[in-house]
Amino acid sequence: MEEQKELDSSKQELLACEIQELVFNTKNVNDSASAYQPNEKNDAQIPDDRTVYSSENTTNLRYSATLQSIRDMMDEHPDKIVLTEVGSFYEIYFESAEEYASILNLKLASKTHSVKDKITDKVVKVEKVALSGFPAFTLNKYLDILVNELNKTVVLVNQYITDINLSRNTNIKTINRKIYRIITPGTIIDESLIKKDENNYICAIKLPSETTFNKNDISPTTKIGLAWCDISTSKFFFEETDFGNLINELERINPKEIIINSKIEQFKIASGKVFLNDLNNLNRYNISYFDTHKHVKDVSNYYSMFELSSTNDDSIAFIFKDVKQNLKYASTILLSYIRYHFPIDYEFNLSKPIEQIPDKYLLIDSRARKSLELKETYRDQKVLGSLFFTIRKTITPSGSRLLSDWISSPLCNKKMIKKRLNLVECFYKRNLLLDSILPILRKYGRTDISRILVNLTFFSNGLDGKVLKSLIDDIQIPENLVELIEEIIDVDSLIKTKQIEEKNQNDSFIEETDNYIENENESENKIQNDIETENEYSNLQTGLEAKLGKNDNGDQFSNLLWIIKPNFKNEKLSKLSELHEKLKLMLNKKDELFFKYSNLKHNYENIKKIEIKIEEDLPIVLMVFKNRKISTSSLEFELTKKEFKMEHLVKDFKLTKWFTTEEWSNIGIKIIKIVKDIKMEEKLILLEIRKEVLLKSEDLKRCSYIIDEIDILISFARLAKEFGLIKPEIVNENVFDIRRGRHISVEASLQKKSIEFISNDCFLDTKLGSLGYIISGPNMGGKSTYLRQIAIICIMAQIGSFVSADYAKIGLVDKIFTRIGSADDISNNQSTFMVEMRETSLSLNYSTPRSLIILDEIGRGTTTNEGISIAYGILKYLVNIKKCRFLFASHFVNEIDYLIKKDLNNKERIQESLEFKHTNYVQNDNGKGYYDRELKDGICKYSYADTVAQDAGMPEYVIEISKEAYKTLESQRADQIT
Repeated sequence: MEEQKELDSSKQELLACEIQELVFNTKNVNDSASAYQPNEKNDAQIPDDRTVYSSENTTNLRYSATLQSIRDMMDEHPDKIVLTEVGSFYEIYFESAEEYASILNLKLASKTHSVKDKITDKVVKVEKVALSGFPAFTLNKYLDILVNELNKTVVLVNQYITDINLSRNTNIKTINRKIYRIITPGTIIDESLIKKDENNYICAIKLPSETTFNKNDISPTTKIGLAWCDISTSKFFFEETDFGNLINELERINPKEIIINSKIEQFKIASGKVFLNDLNNLNRYNISYFDTHKHVKDVSNYYSMFELSSTNDDSIAFIFKDVKQNLKYASTILLSYIRYHFPIDYEFNLSKPIEQIPDKYLLIDSRARKSLELKETYRDQKVLGSLFFTIRKTITPSGSRLLSDWISSPLCNKKMIKKRLNLVECFYKRNLLLDSILPILRKYGRTDISRILVNLTFFSNGLDGKVLKSLIDDIQIPENLVELIEEIIDVDSLIKTKQIEEKNQNDSFIEETDNYIENENESENKIQNDIETENEYSNLQTGLEAKLGKNDNGDQFSNLLWIIKPNFKNEKLSKLSELHEKLKLMLNKKDELFFKYSNLKHNYENIKKIEIKIEEDLPIVLMVFKNRKISTSSLEFELTKKEFKMEHLVKDFKLTKWFTTEEWSNIGIKIIKIVKDIKMEEKLILLEIRKEVLLKSEDLKRCSYIIDEIDILISFARLAKEFGLIKPEIVNENVFDIRRGRHISVEASLQKKSIEFISNDCFLDTKLGSLGYIISGPNMGGKSTYLRQIAIICIMAQIGSFVSADYAKIGLVDKIFTRIGSADDISNNQSTFMVEMRETSLSLNYSTPRSLIILDEIGRGTTTNEGISIAYGILKYLVNIKKCRFLFASHFVNEIDYLIKKDLNNKERIQESLEFKHTNYVQNDNGKGYYDRELKDGICKYSYADTVAQDAGMPEYVIEISKEAYKTLESQRADQIT
């Protein structure tokens, strides 16, 4: 009887998900059996060859099996956070609990554990082990903090319940734990953890070998391979680029995580000391060093991770056949890394790799992306106020992600750009077409096809119909398949299930921790108190009834929620229909039997009520609730004498007795079996539907991409109507002819304040010798806005959008470089001036005659004359060597003009290739004034710094002194010139 009590107690705890198993990875039946003997003696009998890794000499010491296995897991992943599923919680142990409990705002607890000698099995010492945890249903909340905010890697260890048959009549369940997933910033696929309008790229870099690094045989032209993928949408790309262009490409791709061969870690390339200082920008990314020698295999081993091809010419093997080695190896690193971080049985359905050719896209320098505020503002790194925010009129999440990619990678192909512009014009001019498509897009906008397909791929084992239903709501997949899913999926049941699940997730960690933390004597003590056990089971039943549905009879099977409608009739589902008919018949028998049993309470005044219980993991019983005044023996005696043939008593509490009967047990066993069969049949049907959907995944992805493009092009048409944009003319010549151009983001901001934006022209043509503008003007006069707006108009034109101007002829630009605003870089021991010079040198070294270079305030970080000299040298280099289009803003324009006129080398005179433009500050008679931001010919002689300082609240004393000092300096300068 004592053994039976222990077994029953174990089953109760297992059902409540509040047990702590004593064997981490059960190797045989005997070990599994001993897992449910919760005491020190049986714990000592469990074989365990694991050791504790620490600074102490503890090679021969071990904790109890579960805790030791958790310790081992942490030691195998020392730089990661191990979350272990224990019952209905995820727990953190040891030093991880101490470090992260406060960060995660969790309560830190501790438990006393004995540490034994592995050989003698004697307790050597007792120590407290720190632990913390949270309910399993809040997992995504804490993953968001750990992975997305703290950029940590999380090892998710899940528990798996399995049946063990010890003998013909003895069947118990054991819990095994194993790594479910290793989650990093780039391997997140859960929609709740990813921004719906952003890609979540993970990028692998194939760098030169360690031998090359040792020889320092690296140059800006050294070729490297890049491969990147968004696992949440299955998109996969690769390209070959130059070492010197690495940072620019990473800025374009914007990966959430970068993978590099662990052997390269020793060279500390992110410090910028191996090659260009520009590489210190790698520090901005999450870099994961991966042991490629240990994990990476030939690329052919990963072909199965891609979607199936309809033709041999389009197969993965064919695609990789002639790919450059750098690309092939970068892809292999990426694929092996992804495979390593997911369970071995995960089915991937990645899209076919697409090779991107850098020359086909407008290269935007990493500094230009920031200063032009393409995706986020320069000052506070917010989306609000950026170009992406301003022009994003897309309706679908996937459309927004594609728009983000377009802004990152404008086209350099005139034909492709004109094709996009023509489609935008089509939607712009045809209001009826636009109005008819918008409602369809708005309806479709609820569904993200690419991410739904990934969910279908990854979560096949837990498929519950919700994903399938959402897939067909707004997407035209084969009609017969749509009809089948629509007919069989029970949406009301899915909604009820979700509500029930949410209702039951309200436990607290500290309340449950005593039920399953590894204290072997605790479980045994619970059984000794009948009242506590009864109350505990009552609470347990409340949770189960809410979860599974309970009728008046008190069992869980009368109100089951099915995925597939029980009353659905179809030849393909005939077996399922038969099972539901059998279940209906058995439930009727159960109700008849309950009616008979319930009449017992009328025959015995000492019986309060009777319920029949049918629980899958507990004995199938009658629960007889006694009146408090009756003695236990009399109730048992009276009941066992009656015709219902009470065979034996299985639980004896103060107020409740559990009996089994042959009649009720037979019915209950049949009901349980039928329910299991129905669930299995449902799963098979859903998996078959899933299979049919995935066979169409290639077509669905192609359809999704087309819809995303339509979404963007329509959004461009709507944007054009809202802001009065015009279709630009795209030409091959190096020319800008922009009339009344505007900065769309600034204009949008001013519109909210009912302030008019002052438009300006720009005319540059290298054939005519007009290469650049030298722009002067007062502080706050709009110089920087003008510089940015020309680049923004160029980018908008080359992504296929209309532009903010009255007329625009845009000569294709291959690269955009900017040097707008700098700060010192203390971490790399670089002054403001050094940063400025480094950024400018990159612009000069990597630009071409088709490039656009924008320079603002060059030379301001050093002495006046030295700064002017540097600025003048850069101007001459742009005109005489690069011969590209440029815009150059400066407060040293008077000095530069003087040097140009004094230039003695007539062969390199640059005056004919430059135009001086300026804005102004107009002062009224009353002493007040306004900024005239219209760009005019000539030079602004005065920057009105004292006016800006006064407007900023500078003390009047400072203003007066500065005016006097300025007059003195100007007088001295005039004397020196004469």
